[in-house]
Amino acid sequence: MHTIHSGTSGADGIKLADINGGRLDIVAPFEESGSVFVHINPGKDECKRLGQG
Repeated sequence: MHTIHSGTSGADGIKLADINGGRLDIVAPFEESGSVFVHINPGKDECKRLGQG
């Protein structure tokens, strides 16, 4: 298990969406701060290259 975001006090739910074509990415809205964070899925090969897979 990996932490994908630790900068604020908790998302108001998350959604999976294909933002850039090809893989599911994570969209996390934060109501209190009025922010929406998008975490782009780099894919298996890129994760291995970065040492995270």
